[in-house]
Amino acid sequence: MRFLLRPLLRRLLPLLVASLGAAGAATLSLSPGQTGRLGDFTLTLLRVQDSRCRPEVQCVQAGDVRASVLVRRGERLALLRLTLPAPLVTSALDG
Repeated sequence: MRFLLRPLLRRLLPLLVASLGAAGAATLSLSPGQTGRLGDFTLTLLRVQDSRCRPEVQCVQAGDVRASVLVRRGERLALLRLTLPAPLVTSALDG
C-alpha cells in the first residue's frame, strides 16, 4: 500500500495547506502514524483506507482513498477527513 500512498499525499497535502490559508505548495510524505511539518503546520497522518484497484488488476469499481489527518497550528487543532476522488453529491430532486 505504501507505493499507492505517496502519489496520494503529493496531491492531498498541497490542497490541505492551501485550504488552511498558507501560501504556496509543498510536499510531505508520511506513513500512517507519522508526523511531519509544513511551515507553521504539524500534520499527523492518522489513518488511510485505500480501496483502489492495483495497477495490474482490472476492477468493476475504481474505489477511492480516504485519509484522516490531524493538523496543528500553534494551539489550534483540526481533524481533516479527505477522500479522493471527491464523492459525488446528488439529491432526490436530480433527474
